Amino acid sequence: MAISINMNSGLTPNAKRILERRYLIRKDEKGNVLEEPEDMFRRMDVKLAELIGYFVGHGCFHKGKLMLAIPHDSLELKDYFDIYIRSAFAIVNRSEQESKNRSINLIYHSQMLVKWLKSIGVDKEDSLRAFIPFIIFYSFALF
Repeated sequence: MAISINMNSGLTPNAKRILERRYLIRKDEKGNVLEEPEDMFRRMDVKLAELIGYFVGHGCFHKGKLMLAIPHDSLELKDYFDIYIRSAFAIVNRSEQESKNRSINLIYHSQMLVKWLKSIGVDKEDSLRAFIPFIIFYSFALF
């Protein structure tokens, strides 16, 4: 049984503007937006779910930045997130920081991405209180 959820109802007007300016596909010569937010979620749902899942276990928001802790010997995982975040959100402004526990902190400098993730329901107060959008749990049933 498929569940029907209207993603527009959960987005603030500001979040919709951010989506239109930064993330929705533009294909015509005038730069008109040809994609609705629901289409973007369909396009990104599996990888977005992976990113959010990893964020819940190994990430945080800090001063408008998305930070992910990657094991130092996991270059494939580092490349995976770099490629996904670059292609899905057009963010290439990233830095790395070695931590004391032999992990690498990937730091994505984008207040817009952090605001957007929070606007769709992703947040994390601490390691025991993370918030995940309802749609992630139903992505395969919906699409």
